[in-house]
Amino acid sequence: MKSQFNLFTKISFIFITCLTFIHSQNKDNIKDLAGSKAMQDATNQTFEILELPSEKLENWVENKLGSRGKWLGEVNDDGSIYMIGKATTVIKPGKPGFITSRNIAFRKAVLDAKSQFVQLTGVKISSEEGMSLLNDKKIGNDLDAEKQVTFLDKIKRLANESVDKALIELGVSQTEVSKMNQKQKEKKFQNAYESRSFALATQMLKGLSICKIAEGQTSKSRNSGYEVAVVLKYTTENQALAAMIQDDASYYVQRGKPSKTLDKIKRGKDENMVPRLGVTTTIDSNGQYVVIAYGQEEVDMSTDDLALQLKLSQDMAKNNAMENLKNFVAQDIAWEELREKVEKDTKFQDGSANVFQRDRFEQTIKSKSSTLPNLRFYPIKKWRAKHPTTGEMITGVAIAWSKEFANKSRAVEETLNTPNSQLYDNSEEENQEINRSSNDGIYMSDDDEDF
Repeated sequence: MKSQFNLFTKISFIFITCLTFIHSQNKDNIKDLAGSKAMQDATNQTFEILELPSEKLENWVENKLGSRGKWLGEVNDDGSIYMIGKATTVIKPGKPGFITSRNIAFRKAVLDAKSQFVQLTGVKISSEEGMSLLNDKKIGNDLDAEKQVTFLDKIKRLANESVDKALIELGVSQTEVSKMNQKQKEKKFQNAYESRSFALATQMLKGLSICKIAEGQTSKSRNSGYEVAVVLKYTTENQALAAMIQDDASYYVQRGKPSKTLDKIKRGKDENMVPRLGVTTTIDSNGQYVVIAYGQEEVDMSTDDLALQLKLSQDMAKNNAMENLKNFVAQDIAWEELREKVEKDTKFQDGSANVFQRDRFEQTIKSKSSTLPNLRFYPIKKWRAKHPTTGEMITGVAIAWSKEFANKSRAVEETLNTPNSQLYDNSEEENQEINRSSNDGIYMSDDDEDF
């Protein structure tokens, strides 16, 4: 018995000594950390929250729409709808990959706005909740359970294998030690609540275009986040344009008031193209509607072959623009939200207790894969400029679709796909005409293709 007491004392002493050593080490580490330049910079740094780009954009849009008797987030009298979406970059400004993260944040913001359009058409929602109350009240004392509530029983939860050996030397059997390490504590009392709600909305969206973008840092800190916010609009004219592109057909669309936007893009400075993302619609000098899609990509200026990198970036930017134009035509959006709340208050047989809470929120916005067989467009601008905040080089491409160009493109397609038999017939007719002209005594060369 005396030897067991000495062992118990030794274990206690070792345990307390370890705790004292760890505490002293932590104090020294805290002192070193507090004196470090990084910690001083972090302590002295002040954070000033700026007006967020999404807030500034929302105020600007509400004022503009209000002056015209329109509202944000509603179906207006003329059938137009305006929604704001926002997202933040994962990579901070100035870090490698920021421009790519900015492009992704823009796409997230567009999906966010599109999900609001989907919800406007109606949301399917389901919910469930429940609770359980368990009170396992016992009369009298469980002597076997009380034997386990000892100092060594408490310490074993934190100790390693050496404490198990100490328990065995103190007279606890190997089997009992194994049970104590693995046995789940019997519940004495539990009060639990769980709830779950699920919302779903799906819709095929056509003709949603960007009419305003705001982006910028969220504070004056060097490690500030970066937010991108967009205003998406729906109009019946835009939907008709999307249908024309999708069906590759020439429908009648009433002419609109000419705009200078197209000319501004073609002749404007490259740096003014940086804020242009997604798809916009405008009207040319002839009153015809034009759909413009933009694409951007960052340029790795550290590469040895800069010319190749510029070409690759420009090709990728063009691909982004084509994808944006395709998504303007039609995009099947599914929006889902899951909310789950759990709370459990549990007391155990050995007197310990545990409170568990979980508040889970999950939002998913997905677009189904779809293909557009004939996407007719022409390039209107290629550009290269630096991002105004980070100075990173960006290359961009703007492409356009118009009814006039689509008609010409279809005519070219028909010409290029002319069967060989028809080409032969045309050649014979042309030869006969030339011969008849020759018989008239007038000779003209037949290689003046400009006339």
